[in-house]
Amino acid sequence: MKTVTSPPDCVLGIAERVDTTLGECVGKVELTIVQIDDYEFVLLMEFLKRFDAMIVTHLKKLYITMEGNMYPLVFQPLV
Repeated sequence: MKTVTSPPDCVLGIAERVDTTLGECVGKVELTIVQIDDYEFVLLMEFLKRFDAMIVTHLKKLYITMEGNMYPLVFQPLV
């Protein structure tokens, strides 16, 4: 795997069918574990397509769609 600011590195592992809750949405996801320094986590295009997700950067929100309903998720810094 290659990130923008780091040299290429190996995938450390994959976790399949992990129970996940994002706001009011509950489901199972596949996680790919890699070492990165830039972010706490990264959402890939596969996730964005699967949940018909839309990122609104100036509002600091991610909207995901499940069963015809749209759910806003607010980005908050970790303390």
